[in-house]
Amino acid sequence: MRRAKGKITRKKSGGGGYESIWVYIPSKIAKDSSFPFSNKEDVNIEIIDDTLVISRRDELYDVIDRYGVENATIPKLLQSKAAENKNKPFLFFKDEIYSYQDIHINSNKIANGLQNIIKKKKLRRPNISVMLPNCPDYIFCWFGIIKTGSVFVGVNTSYRGEMLEYILSNSDTEILILDYEYYVKFREISGNLPEVKAIIIRNAPEGFEFNENFVDYKDIYTSNEKNPKVIVKHWHTMQINYTSGNTGKPKGVTYRNNFVLTGINIGKELVDIAGLNQAHLIYCPFPLYLGSAQYWGILPAIFYNASVLITEKFKPSTFWDDIAKYHPTGLLYFGMYLSDLLNQPPRDDYRTHSIKWAFGSGATKDIWEKFEGRFNIPIYELWTLVEAIGITINKLGSKGGKLGSIGKSLSGYELKIVDPHGNTLPPGPNNVGEIISRCRLPISWDYYKLSVETLTKEGRNRWIHTGDYAYRDTEGFVYFVGNKNNLINKHGEIVFANRIENIVNAYPDIVESAVIGVPSEERFDEEIKLCVVLKKGSKLSYEDLYNYLIRNMASHIVPRYIEFKTELPRSNNCMIQKFRLKQEWDKVKNNTWDAQIKNLIKLKKGSNKLEVFE
Repeated sequence: MRRAKGKITRKKSGGGGYESIWVYIPSKIAKDSSFPFSNKEDVNIEIIDDTLVISRRDELYDVIDRYGVENATIPKLLQSKAAENKNKPFLFFKDEIYSYQDIHINSNKIANGLQNIIKKKKLRRPNISVMLPNCPDYIFCWFGIIKTGSVFVGVNTSYRGEMLEYILSNSDTEILILDYEYYVKFREISGNLPEVKAIIIRNAPEGFEFNENFVDYKDIYTSNEKNPKVIVKHWHTMQINYTSGNTGKPKGVTYRNNFVLTGINIGKELVDIAGLNQAHLIYCPFPLYLGSAQYWGILPAIFYNASVLITEKFKPSTFWDDIAKYHPTGLLYFGMYLSDLLNQPPRDDYRTHSIKWAFGSGATKDIWEKFEGRFNIPIYELWTLVEAIGITINKLGSKGGKLGSIGKSLSGYELKIVDPHGNTLPPGPNNVGEIISRCRLPISWDYYKLSVETLTKEGRNRWIHTGDYAYRDTEGFVYFVGNKNNLINKHGEIVFANRIENIVNAYPDIVESAVIGVPSEERFDEEIKLCVVLKKGSKLSYEDLYNYLIRNMASHIVPRYIEFKTELPRSNNCMIQKFRLKQEWDKVKNNTWDAQIKNLIKLKKGSNKLEVFE
């Protein structure tokens, strides 16, 4: 690091009518080979945590400036795009097609209906939760809620009981839009949610008794197509997205309206790697309550005048039928989706299709290679968190020699890989460290009801410690290794679960696996446990799998315990919930094979002593 004394000078100009401020940079800094700026180069100047930060200006800043941060609201975006694209198809769902104009008008109808309830209940910009299956109404409600100036909260439709109550309570939900399919789930906990003032029921059966608190969805779907008379500013909170709960209870992340600029950011990258334009149709099988559906697919499509195909859910058995029917250009994926497609029976048409690119996250190196080889669809892998304080995309992919990489940071974001002391690590697979990152775009987020500092180690100048571990290659491409919850402490050495899983998943009979640390007899130490899902009809034995492991990996990372499972617990973004596998350890010991005794184990009744299954 170079350091020298500079000076800030205020000067009068224009006959004394104007004041300018000049920053003098000493020549020993300016002439240094590492000085990043050229003569008369445009730069960004920011104040972050009382520190003046000067950084190189990139193309993305120019794009955002041209768009105007003041225009970064859902109401302005939809109005301008409806005027620009009019009857151009935007949304496809089953046999339904909705134009850009339809999306704008239908969300206005919902917004005006909600305004009537908000006024009746004497609420002010309430938090409104939506628990609907994937359907066009979901998108109308998402946009309509934001047009009222209220806060949208997407609810995982698989939640029930304590978790559903937690989300609705933690988010301070005052209005709930609920499909009747989930009505029983809500009734089970409704007595504990007095703050919910109105429940809007969609698809209620004939004879359902509506009252002052239970409202028919048809009643909020008004005929009023005009824009609501509500002023929505770019700094107003527009929604709360909850994290997936991979490590425990989900955390609410609040986005302001200016977060729609993520659509420009992601869309610009899709333009570069896939030529995203008005002719593209993006296949989006994600649940619509996920930010992945909203910010990887729907908003980029809107900004770049493309179209989106949504499905009720991801169905690998009907996937290729959908492709043949709608002819989408792009595919959004989670790694599990790719694995499911690979496990489908062969078809004649899976290499003669319309898909030109796949964009998503969670593709392991093995799955990535097999998927591209079988279906001839190039994969572009990304990495981010719900907080979106960092986004990377691998724009080169396997054809550029970067198979398995999550790529480099996008414009407007910075990323480092550091050791436990915060020192930046050099390139190389032996230099695995924690990813820390920060966002320099004019967008912001907060945790709902929690401060950033309570949940992350936030360093100087807003660097956020993500808890994800990776390494870089010499060209700056990042390779994800695992989350801190994937670290296993075995005899004082840190073992990354992914390292074992990659070898296990290469076995032909295995669909997927998860490696966790479980308590050892030695204090502060862990044993390695492997959970495996076998392909249907497989006759693989514990002994055969164990012999494969000891032949293909270092002896100190060979799992001691192996359990065959029918499925692995997953979060709403298809990530394996390893904390749940750890929690069930005491309950599943008797279904676990132990390499030390080469057999299944069980607890002897009335004692803590382990016995071998007969």
